[in-house]
Amino acid sequence: MRTLLQVVSQANVAVEGQLIAEIGAGLLVFVGIEAGDNPEKVQRMAERVLHFRAFTDDNGRMNRNVQQVNGELLVVSQFTLVADTHNGHRPSFSNAMTADPAKLLYLQFFDALQYAYPRVKQGRFQAQMQISLTNEGPVTFWLEG
Repeated sequence: MRTLLQVVSQANVAVEGQLIAEIGAGLLVFVGIEAGDNPEKVQRMAERVLHFRAFTDDNGRMNRNVQQVNGELLVVSQFTLVADTHNGHRPSFSNAMTADPAKLLYLQFFDALQYAYPRVKQGRFQAQMQISLTNEGPVTFWLEG
């Protein structure tokens, strides 16, 4: 499982021209589900995302997590995060989990976040989405596990 976290001042997602979710300051969380991922990995990643210190404290050090700054989260599935790009000029998606089981794990991830912290919104799994964001910093982190 891979996530890409971006600290944002705002972000939103639209599907077919319709806005389906938007947040103010917080984290935009792109999620890729790999073959072999399981509910335990999903729960661990949700905990990491919620407790990851990507926000600065009063001294300018990254010592605060999204909950401590009362931020929001926008969770978006992005299977391209698990692409193998080591060789050639075309990505391989052989590491990606197939759609139906990946959707279940993606929804479990969203539910785990929302259960622990209610300020979470999501995109639409397997939809062609348009994402708009303002990345702050820029601050972007890649989490695997």
